[in-house]
Amino acid sequence: MPGADIAPTLLTSRDGIVGTFVGVIPGVKPLDQVISEPIALWADWVRTTIIEAALLERLAVHPYMAPEVGGDDQPERPQERAAIVSHLSVGEAGQTDTPPNVVYKPLARIIRPTLQDFETQTSLVANYSDLRADRMGEIMAQLGFPTPYFASIAGIQSEMHAKTIELLGVVQLVVAKVAMGVKHALVCARPDVFSPQIAPILETPGHGTLPSAHAAEAFATAMVLARLIDPNLKRGQLVDMLMAQAARIAINRTVAGVHFPVDSVAGASLGLMIGDYITARATAATTETIVALTTFDGRGIGAQDFDYDELITGVKRKSWSEDLDFVALDRSGGAKIGKSDVCDPLAWLWIRAQAEWPTI
Repeated sequence: MPGADIAPTLLTSRDGIVGTFVGVIPGVKPLDQVISEPIALWADWVRTTIIEAALLERLAVHPYMAPEVGGDDQPERPQERAAIVSHLSVGEAGQTDTPPNVVYKPLARIIRPTLQDFETQTSLVANYSDLRADRMGEIMAQLGFPTPYFASIAGIQSEMHAKTIELLGVVQLVVAKVAMGVKHALVCARPDVFSPQIAPILETPGHGTLPSAHAAEAFATAMVLARLIDPNLKRGQLVDMLMAQAARIAINRTVAGVHFPVDSVAGASLGLMIGDYITARATAATTETIVALTTFDGRGIGAQDFDYDELITGVKRKSWSEDLDFVALDRSGGAKIGKSDVCDPLAWLWIRAQAEWPTI
């Protein structure tokens, strides 16, 4: 598009060629009569905004207090702040103005660790600081969304994969906002609050530490990209590298001194779930899916480090059972995503992004 520097010449050019105004072009039709899917008409940033809003209007974050549990042979877990992420399931709309039935179906329950857990985790953050000199370049480059790090693995090219890039932008925007809602509900302090010796190499972000939004964004991106490129998951090396890159991005935030390892556990769990959820909302017209309920209970995590292999095999989420079930999946719970849950603008974008990978 022309810039401001050419505007004066466009003015004189128009004056020289248009002549007297003769009226509008006859036969112009409303746009929705010209194209069946108006989403195709808009600029990419407009589509991104529309799809983001459509996804978020069916996602909710509610705070609650997780009850005290334990006793007998079970470890004690005190009452702690928690958050639940839910999908708003909307029944089929009828032909009248009567609203359809709606119900919230839980997708994730996230319970924050105890103060003692965070104190114990602080020593892990201090140990990770030894990697700062090696990781400094990556840490600074990963302050924004991590698309380039996945693009280098999958061979994404801006001219050939514009819709894929657009889709990944939607994923990261949605995950960031859900993660921020959970952070607000849990109110967890950053590592440098527990010890000035952490001395982060970044300005400490102005919001809570758990879950790590970087971890959530990275793992959701890896999950969606893997399923987009390879729906049958036959390219194991590609999937492994995407997940390993997501884990490195998450760990870099601990190296920088702004996140605990447990933040990455919670963030990766949330991101993997939302990756499943977004995929389901895009493809439910042909494939009904159960998005398994994720329960993260950080109480008692102590000095447990972040190990993404405990959370996922390929792109299949699994439970983390190490003395306590910090991340447990309930495959009988969660939310069934069917035809009535399809996000039409997202489905439109998904189909076109997938078409950019014809050789897979």
